[in-house]
Amino acid sequence: MTAGLVYLCCEDRRRAELREPTATLNGIDFLEVVDAGAPPADRQRVLRVNFVRTPAGLTISERNVRIGGGERIREIPVEDVSLDDDVLVVRVATRGDFSTYTLRLVEPDGSPLAGLDPLLSAVDFSFKVECPSDFDCRPVCACPPEPRTEPAIDYLAKDYESFRRLMLDRLALVAPELSERNPADLGVALVELVAYAADYLSYEQDAVSTEAYLGAARRRVSIRRHATLLDYPMHDGGNARVFVHLRAKGESAVTLPAKRRLLTELAGRDPVLDSVAYADALDERPEVFETMHEVTIRAEHDQLALYAWGERECCLPEGATRATLAGHWPELGEGDLLLLEEVIGPRTGEEEDADPLRRHVVRLSEQPRLLEDPLFADPEDDTQRQRVTEIAWGVEDALTFPFCLSARTDAEHGRRYVDGVTVARGNVVLADHGRTIAGEEPLGAPPPPRPGPERDACER
Repeated sequence: MTAGLVYLCCEDRRRAELREPTATLNGIDFLEVVDAGAPPADRQRVLRVNFVRTPAGLTISERNVRIGGGERIREIPVEDVSLDDDVLVVRVATRGDFSTYTLRLVEPDGSPLAGLDPLLSAVDFSFKVECPSDFDCRPVCACPPEPRTEPAIDYLAKDYESFRRLMLDRLALVAPELSERNPADLGVALVELVAYAADYLSYEQDAVSTEAYLGAARRRVSIRRHATLLDYPMHDGGNARVFVHLRAKGESAVTLPAKRRLLTELAGRDPVLDSVAYADALDERPEVFETMHEVTIRAEHDQLALYAWGERECCLPEGATRATLAGHWPELGEGDLLLLEEVIGPRTGEEEDADPLRRHVVRLSEQPRLLEDPLFADPEDDTQRQRVTEIAWGVEDALTFPFCLSARTDAEHGRRYVDGVTVARGNVVLADHGRTIAGEEPLGAPPPPRPGPERDACER
């Protein structure tokens, strides 16, 4: 079941297509929560669902309306469903909490309701949309307190000499009669004694303040204690790892087993090395990685186009955990790694202006679903519906920044429409830094002890 559009787009072509007189599908336009001005019994319990077109021919009952989501209050039951002119009125048994809910119009088996566009068969809403919020209040403007008058203290004094000078200068200000500066004088001796103690105390305070923060600590025991306070066991370290994208030359699939060694790029070397060339390449001291799992390389998975369901100027937002690929890709499976990569600069439309930092690897958390877009046809075959593949990945791999899918270039580059700004790539494998050495290297026998000087009979 398609759960609605996940992209953020500037043009809403899909709703515009549904409003055409020749369109055969309908969809949800927006939802209203009846709250302010309603009787107390109806507040936040009546939902008014507005459609893109007149919902003629749609048969909707309580079994076709499902409300999911919520944090404290889940599974909101539906009591009654009726049509008020062109608006579907849904009455629920209880009010929801402050989190986001999703209303879906479905068949009894959970698929989108017949006659509705699958992308517009669900809508997100909040029961508390009209509730007052403390964050809208105007901040209180209060006058700041008068600053306190503090003595002029040199906080840069950190060692014996600076402490001694600071105290003698202070004595000259508060007790001018103590003008003696002879080291044998009792007052000077006391000042120097305090400066000596302050010097050690200052060093101890600097050490404590350095070790008190995780970002400044220099001792391993301090870092381990910081981690223990947060209930995190400190790891003793591990190898570096990297995601590697592999490309196949032929059309047939190639399986790369685990523990295959990968070298950083070497000038004048072929992509694939035999045993002799590999031994020679190690003399150049490249970085060596080993694949951690088996991967099947297919040429058709080198670059997969992302599908935006007919919309334009779209982006895959930050935090997204699913997307749609154009075409059917039955070879993709749960656990496969995919790389999302920006390949075209959205401002200029040129490949050389693509940002190399906009890359993100995800692991598919479920088996991809092969679907069809009921609204748009395949651009290569008008007699077929557009085939799509829906993919999803875990929350731990959620996007940390948005990806632009299509855009218009800036005025300097003609404001032309550019599609395919970001693509997905298969054939990705995780590699571990280091080279496995078979067997054990003998350490050898220790050298024999050197004989000492010979002692005479009296020393024996």
